Parts: sequence; C-alpha cells; structure tokens
Amino acid sequence: MKLIGFTHRGVSKIGAVVHHHVIDLNGAFIALQESKGKIRAQQIAEAYVPNDMNGFLQGGKESIAYAKEAIEYALEAKEDDGMGSPHLSVRRCQSRSSRSGSWKNDLCRP
Repeated sequence: MKLIGFTHRGVSKIGAVVHHHVIDLNGAFIALQESKGKIRAQQIAEAYVPNDMNGFLQGGKESIAYAKEAIEYALEAKEDDGMGSPHLSVRRCQSRSSRSGSWKNDLCRP
C-alpha cells in the first residue's frame, strides 16, 4: 500500500494510491462504517484510520487492516457508481516531473 499525504479543502489527510487513484482513507472508512449502520462512524474512523500519518502509523497492523477494508469498499463503490457518501473520495492522480528530471510525488487535484 502506497500512502501519501494531501490537503483537501484545507484539511490534511492521508490517502492510498491504487491504480493511479488516491483514496481518502479516513473518508472511505467513514463511508464503510455508515454503510454498516454505525451511528458514530466519524469517531470510529478517527480512532482507527485517522487523517494524520503519525496517528495512522501508531495504529499498526490494526489500522492497516481497516485501511485495506476501506480501500476495497471505495473501489467497489466506484465501480458501482455508488459515490453518494459525502465522505467517500476517489480521485484520479497524475505524476509530474520537475525540471531536473526527477519525479515528484503523485499529485491529486480535487
């Protein structure tokens, strides 16, 4: 799993790059919890798949397992065109090269 940090609407987030798309991990996990009928989906997501990289890495294997579930859910929702959740975000990303010829990180534009 390739993780990146990005900012969306002024909020720092972490995402996973999958097939040239960035999946907002926290948002996808919130959408997954809501689809299961969880009442406190945002609080659950913040505990297990937080928006900050340090918090996510501190969660260890448990956070990684939940992130993988969120990725699967986001990809299925994208295929089904079920992007109705305001929390679910899958964006197409492009790589850009700098003038020096070295590659920069994948960039994602909302």
